Amino acid sequence: MRTSGRLQADLSGWRDTHSEAADLMPGVPVDLSRLDRYYLDEGDALGDVKRQILLLLAAWENRPLSGEEVTLAPSVSAANFQVLIALKRRGFNTILFETPAYAVTINQAIHAGFEVISLPTYLREDFHCSFPDELLSKHAPCIIWLTQPRMSLGFDQNLTNLADLASRAKGRAVIVIDEATEQRFPSHLRSLMNSNNRHVIRTRGITKGLGLNGLRVACTIHDPELRDAMESTQDVTGISLDYFSLTATGLLGTDVGRFKKMLVAANEQTTRLCQRLQKLVVGSPLTPSDLTNGYIGSLSLRIPPSTANETLRRRLLRYCSENGTFVILGASMRFAYDRDYEFIRVNYFNREHHVIGGVESLLRFSALLVRD
Repeated sequence: MRTSGRLQADLSGWRDTHSEAADLMPGVPVDLSRLDRYYLDEGDALGDVKRQILLLLAAWENRPLSGEEVTLAPSVSAANFQVLIALKRRGFNTILFETPAYAVTINQAIHAGFEVISLPTYLREDFHCSFPDELLSKHAPCIIWLTQPRMSLGFDQNLTNLADLASRAKGRAVIVIDEATEQRFPSHLRSLMNSNNRHVIRTRGITKGLGLNGLRVACTIHDPELRDAMESTQDVTGISLDYFSLTATGLLGTDVGRFKKMLVAANEQTTRLCQRLQKLVVGSPLTPSDLTNGYIGSLSLRIPPSTANETLRRRLLRYCSENGTFVILGASMRFAYDRDYEFIRVNYFNREHHVIGGVESLLRFSALLVRD
């Protein structure tokens, strides 16, 4: 579709993303004399620029943060890889993944030698993921891997449920929460980081929730005791940070009010477009996930009772190919197999004509299903 020029709509945000928060980004001065070195988050090697970023993160967390509680990385995927290596070296071998989940993280875990157990969640159960005591005891010591906001769904984790899970997991599991696209300020899960929950680790994209993926700075928030283990992963990850992204993020640390406005603008853009979709699909077999945070949601397509899931998927992909509509389906986002629904990714940091056009194309496909 791309090479032939037939691409008419792209729900996934593959080709033409757009963030209104970019208009609020300040200019970033670059000192050319500082481009000749590597930037690694080892000890106090980053100096003032990390201290500026810590000011931003401390405001976001609504509590003081030391350099020993934060490790910087160029992306959430890189931060997750650091966590995986650090925990692998500490004797953890099994990970329980809440689904949907980031495929990259699962692939990293597999290649790092972990036993990966994906826990299915379903639309009919509001995608609730259960971690009964028997499961924790069976696999202890293990890692529980979650996302906030829920990956490809766009709603927040239930704080009460997470606090209960953290209490029950203590001594049996480490909880890692991937907050790649967090837009809440203060952060939604800030209350989890306390002296009782030293086994909770959170990774986060600092500008990813703003839709500014060209800036490559993410962080891991962890117990200070884990800092040495995170630093030592650099012999495997080779993680270094780019000077421009560090400078830009540090600049936001000196103007937290601007950063908050950028998060508000980003959230308003994504939720506004989701609301348009909700009105557009009324009465159809399509339903958008209730996106309130982050920018990746999904559409659920109800499968007619007389149609097999595999048949529906083949027809859908053939239709989208013939009609210039690029889609990413639920299997790529690690949705569990569901006899009743197919899931389609929606990136809300996208040009509206791509999203609206994609949904209108899917509505025409849905009409064909109804007629059949």
